Amino acid sequence: MAALGPVTPSPASGLSSADYCYLKCWVALVRVGKRLLATVFRWAYPSYPAISIRQGLEEIPGYSNSKYKNDFNKDERRKIECGSLDDFDITLLNTLIQRLGLKQPVVPPKDAPRSKMSELVLEVKNMRNKFAHPLLCIGEVEMINSINEMKSLFEAVIDEAETQFNVDVHETYNLKNEISSELKEIMDSPLPAATIEEQLKQIAEERRRIVLQEAGNDLLKGFSAFSELSITPWPFAPLRKRLNEVFVPTKLKHTSYNCLQNRLSASESEIDVSELLLATHLDCSDPKFILITGSTGVGKTTVLKYLVHSWTQSSTSSVKGIEQFDLVFYLDCRETCLTTFEEYLAKAIPNTSNLFSGKELTELILSLKCIFILDNLDEIHNKSFPIVSELISSTSDSKIIATATQDLGNQISLKAQHRRPLNLVLEGLSKSFIPEYVARLYDALPDGTCSASIENFSSSVLSHEYLLESWLTNPEILSHVFFSWCLAPGETYRCSALTHILLQSFNLILNKLRKRLSSRSLVGVLELHNLQAKLQTFLLELGRIALASTGEGSSGLGFKSTSQLLVKCQELGLPPNVLLAEFLCFKENFNEKTLHASIEVSFPSLSFQEFCSAYHLNSLILMPDGTGGLQLQELLSISNLSPTKDNMRRVTNIVRFLVGLLAASDPDKLGIMCDQILDLLRDFCQVRKSSEWFQLLEEAQGHDEFTQAVLKYLDRKWQIEDSGISALVVKLIQNHPPDLLGLVTLKDPASLPHFDEAISACCLSKLTLSFFNYHDFWKFEGGMSDSYILKILDPTSNCNLINFAGRISPSVFQILPKSIQRLALQIQPSDIPHLNKVLPSLSELQFLSLNLVVPENCPLKIESVKVSSSVLLLLDLFGVTSENSEYFCNFIAGISRRYARLGLRRTKFDSRSCKNFLRLLLQENVNATSVVVGSTVEVSAAERVMMESSAKHCVACQSFKWIAL
Repeated sequence: MAALGPVTPSPASGLSSADYCYLKCWVALVRVGKRLLATVFRWAYPSYPAISIRQGLEEIPGYSNSKYKNDFNKDERRKIECGSLDDFDITLLNTLIQRLGLKQPVVPPKDAPRSKMSELVLEVKNMRNKFAHPLLCIGEVEMINSINEMKSLFEAVIDEAETQFNVDVHETYNLKNEISSELKEIMDSPLPAATIEEQLKQIAEERRRIVLQEAGNDLLKGFSAFSELSITPWPFAPLRKRLNEVFVPTKLKHTSYNCLQNRLSASESEIDVSELLLATHLDCSDPKFILITGSTGVGKTTVLKYLVHSWTQSSTSSVKGIEQFDLVFYLDCRETCLTTFEEYLAKAIPNTSNLFSGKELTELILSLKCIFILDNLDEIHNKSFPIVSELISSTSDSKIIATATQDLGNQISLKAQHRRPLNLVLEGLSKSFIPEYVARLYDALPDGTCSASIENFSSSVLSHEYLLESWLTNPEILSHVFFSWCLAPGETYRCSALTHILLQSFNLILNKLRKRLSSRSLVGVLELHNLQAKLQTFLLELGRIALASTGEGSSGLGFKSTSQLLVKCQELGLPPNVLLAEFLCFKENFNEKTLHASIEVSFPSLSFQEFCSAYHLNSLILMPDGTGGLQLQELLSISNLSPTKDNMRRVTNIVRFLVGLLAASDPDKLGIMCDQILDLLRDFCQVRKSSEWFQLLEEAQGHDEFTQAVLKYLDRKWQIEDSGISALVVKLIQNHPPDLLGLVTLKDPASLPHFDEAISACCLSKLTLSFFNYHDFWKFEGGMSDSYILKILDPTSNCNLINFAGRISPSVFQILPKSIQRLALQIQPSDIPHLNKVLPSLSELQFLSLNLVVPENCPLKIESVKVSSSVLLLLDLFGVTSENSEYFCNFIAGISRRYARLGLRRTKFDSRSCKNFLRLLLQENVNATSVVVGSTVEVSAAERVMMESSAKHCVACQSFKWIAL
């Protein structure tokens, strides 16, 4: 065919000559090129439409659903599954020819050769992309040359397709003539007004598609680092792991104001992170602006990075609704110094910015459905706020998700009120997810890094949960505690003292503050030293207020205390919003009567308040004349405190932290104050339990003088429970064995890292031992205590066992020593004959408690327990109902007719069925001095009185107790 000749375009109304020529090129390319590729696709995939495109793709070896989603966007998938070939554009046709016709990836591996057919088809797409460029200006001569170039390319595609797909030569010849005629007609004839309007819309759509594709590629490159994060906080070397390896599900909550105002239940107030994009206002309207607030370190940034990472993995994302958004933008407001939204786009999507003018790109982006993530919005520089303003004022379908600290969240909400923000609070990890998060951190450690087990950490650190409270739900602090513990240079330094843990966390917060404040003012070395001194002054003031609030029995800060902190910040030249957000919580309180909401400022937890109080006391004690000659009781204003349980507990915890701080900062001072501390704990706090004193010894970290004073007070009689059985206790048993030692376990002894060592230490010491393994005594599927008993009763053992509770094999019954005074066993009816054989030899036995487990289909006849009348017999039964009452009464009467206590656990008795059971016992002539009934049924006070009277009449009961479960 001859080349097309020149024509003089006749510009349509409203278009310049250059725009008209450009539009002719566009029409020629899109209309004719699309028709060409549709024909080539039919040649390449002759099975269509008998075999659908989707079915053909699925028949490609190794082609999966995820590949399908990667190759085609949601609009293309809709066209493939529901549309016709006429709806397919050049991009989609190119992809299908490559996949179905040429059986090769859309984007082949780097340096992999392409077939000539593949290159020619791709060239058609690239030419379309060239003419979709918004800045392209074409003159008349360029138009003619471009259409001639198209004609040559189209003919080359037809010639190669004839060879590649064995097309009849007459068919290809006719197609060439038709394409040449159509191109000539487009060039020679004026474009109708309807065609111009239609093509301008297509060009706009094409430019939109280019923005989606190019910006998506730019963002994916920029977000590549979001797939990983460093899990080691300051001061550890970065340890990077994939985000999905360490991220655990977390929940956001509506503000307390909304919860109270709308009477939301706990479950209604929570929103899972995976459903964040589906969250609505309480009136079910869709929010365009979501503001997430929370204390520092609770994981706000991690949640945002999880959203970004989920968008990059949209084909497999667990975040619901994220596939509905075209693009996701992320801006760390703390780091940016940009002044306009155009500047931000130029930095976020640089390659895309090169294709468009700044204004046009801004308009295109704001016309899309995007997620704009603004991290640390409360720390944005004033000159960068126009970026946020432009987004907030936009009326597009996009969604803004921002984070801020709690104190500034309300201010941001007011500024964005016309967008009606949805305010959500992130409180950190749910308590139930703490073990899972720790397990993921442990798995992330390089092999051989930590010699201790995760169970050891859980026992040593997580056992303090009731005191650490909000500290352990803060992922950053928990990570810091975990790595400080795991990466310690040996067991000796792996300290589990509570004060040590809190002090590490406190130092982490202070380091973050120093970094944030120094980056704001770009201070030098001298100014940094002054900054540290100022922070120390602020902490002393915070501790003073904490101590005063503790004395008042409150964790909240009143208006006066808050004002004092604000004044102190102003005097020091420190930003109050930053400091208060780091150390305090801000909570909305809603008054239903006045319909007024107020902000309550408080310490995040009582333990933190108590630690701050101890920090203040420690600083006073260490300063020359800091105490003004006052004794510890006077510093704590003990004379102004009533001896309530709460006050005694608070003072005990403050003193516990003080002991730890003094041991770390000035051990000599701890020795000097030893008597004051012991007198205060003994007299005012009424500390009596051995475990509480051993907790103090843990904090003292082996301080000799303090240890000797505590051991002297204990008078060589110790009783220690669960996590209190520590490495320190083992060491004390070895070096200072008591006369009487009680080991009590409510948890599985195997989960306590130092329990085996404690048993071994007991066996080497001449002491009298009581071992109460209540975990095995009460658990139906608990373990056996055989190994411990065999070790304790080994002929080489020096200790003397006098009390035991747990579950042991019948064979171990036979070696129980005659020194046993109190014996509590979980047994089955078949174990009773074995028990009876050994009972006559237990000459010192005073107390026998049996937790009887009755298996299904157990014979009705049961052997009685043969104990002397001087032994108190206790029996506990589970699973008694009104239907099997007679069956269990026979068991009770068969074992014995005289009990010191009879316990019916976890029943479904009401008052009527309980009285029926007591009457059945009367018929069997059973007596029980004490009766305990645990039931899931609530009964009235009058009904309890009636049951108590019935128990007294039927079984001669002197003490009746009803426990509502």
